Amino acid sequence: MQRRDDLILFFAAMFVVGFVALFQHSPGYMDADYYLAGALRLWQGQGFTEVVLWNYLDGPLEIPHPSHGYWMPLASIVGLLGLPLSGWLGNFNAAQIPFLLIAAAVAPLTARLAFQLNGQRWQAWLAGALAALPGFYIPFHTTTDTFGLYMLLGASFFLMIGKENLKPVLRFSLLGVLVGLMHLTRADGLMWLLVAWIVVIFQKGNTTNPKTLLRWAMLVLIGYLLVMGPWMLRNLSEFGTVLSPGGSRALWLVSYNELFSYPADALTPSRWWAGGWAVIGQPRVDATINNLLSTLLIQGAVIVLPLILLGLWKLRDDLRVKMGIFAWLMTFIVMTYIFPDPGWRGGFFHSASALQPLLWAVAPVGLGAFVSWWSRWRKLSPQPARVFFRALVILVSFVLVAYRVNGRLWGGSVTSPAWSSSERQYIQVENSLMSLGAETSDIVLVNNPPGYYVTNQRPAIVLPDGDPDVAYAAALQFGAKYMILDANHAEGLSNLYASPGDVPGWIYLQTIEGTHFFEVDP
Repeated sequence: MQRRDDLILFFAAMFVVGFVALFQHSPGYMDADYYLAGALRLWQGQGFTEVVLWNYLDGPLEIPHPSHGYWMPLASIVGLLGLPLSGWLGNFNAAQIPFLLIAAAVAPLTARLAFQLNGQRWQAWLAGALAALPGFYIPFHTTTDTFGLYMLLGASFFLMIGKENLKPVLRFSLLGVLVGLMHLTRADGLMWLLVAWIVVIFQKGNTTNPKTLLRWAMLVLIGYLLVMGPWMLRNLSEFGTVLSPGGSRALWLVSYNELFSYPADALTPSRWWAGGWAVIGQPRVDATINNLLSTLLIQGAVIVLPLILLGLWKLRDDLRVKMGIFAWLMTFIVMTYIFPDPGWRGGFFHSASALQPLLWAVAPVGLGAFVSWWSRWRKLSPQPARVFFRALVILVSFVLVAYRVNGRLWGGSVTSPAWSSSERQYIQVENSLMSLGAETSDIVLVNNPPGYYVTNQRPAIVLPDGDPDVAYAAALQFGAKYMILDANHAEGLSNLYASPGDVPGWIYLQTIEGTHFFEVDP
């Protein structure tokens, strides 16, 4: 691979993500909203604090509150890099710029990884093309979320494993730095520290001297702590724990909606264990099915999955492939059996993105093996078959991108994209609140607090999982004045949504297009 190839792939991918970005005028969903909200607080000089609460797992007492107690901060830091342009582009589109550059950079890095694995230029180009047309990932790849960032770091991690010409001191230190950045991106990035230590043990031509192995393992740890150490000290200061405190309570969820439990101290191991099969077993069965489907449809893009599996088999002796398979299995187990509900509802989709560059890189190897078999079977020259199947794979990737853009992003309407529907709704809700006499500092309970905040700059807390009494208790603790109740609400609020009116703690104000407005009863 030459530098010119890298540039061509980068600009080709930039064209794809740039086109998609034209129709994204807001982050589009809570995860991306949250990272943008964090970037805005940093830009405003408020540090790692938040005036939104999207869950209560870390036991918040008030707002402002220390931020990133569940999700990690690197995506917010990346978004901050674009905000100097917010005066010209608006907050979201300015913060989006570094994410677009990162998404485009995944393509040449994936091609480099493919070339490092097999040394064939056509296979590197095909891998880069798959990364430039990332199928189901495309609408999430270009917003203020961790997908492109995790892919970039994952590709760099596997490339670093293959840098056997580097001195061990530099190689293993950089491997640790990459793990630190992965952990600073997502909480499950901590798992990659184990992968890095296994690389130390099983690298090609490695010494068996225990002291040398221990020294290299310590280099990995030092590189990791150079990145994560300051954040751990911050967590220790703010929460009394070195890791994100919200994740531990997520272990004991009975259902996904309990992610929004208030207060969260009800989520305990004894309560979880007392639930029996319905609580412990069934969610893990559901997660197994859904995460396997995610592997087929998202990671494997349906017809590309057999090529990926064949490529993994052909390269099964390569340490990068072995580590990729191990990391995938570890990710699958954690996001299926340890965190089943958050796992199949997006956790596995997010976490597995770190492995996607490796999967794209091995797919052309699988295609090459398939073409060789096909040519022998049909007694034909392999070159025409290679061209045909290569074009077919790229065409399928393009169709998946187009399908995903039309369905998830546009929703059938280019002029009124579905992606921005929540932003339009929250602008209308804010206008209604102001007409009701709300002050700009009044706190609201709403389904997506980060989305409401980045749209209207109003502090907001999430509607808790429970009935109106639970919502009232949360409102009292955090000083919220209004409750916005729309079609997306907790089951305990269903009766109030179906028949809005005054209830203890809440005064019904009005309904506009299916959204009910309530005020706290003083």
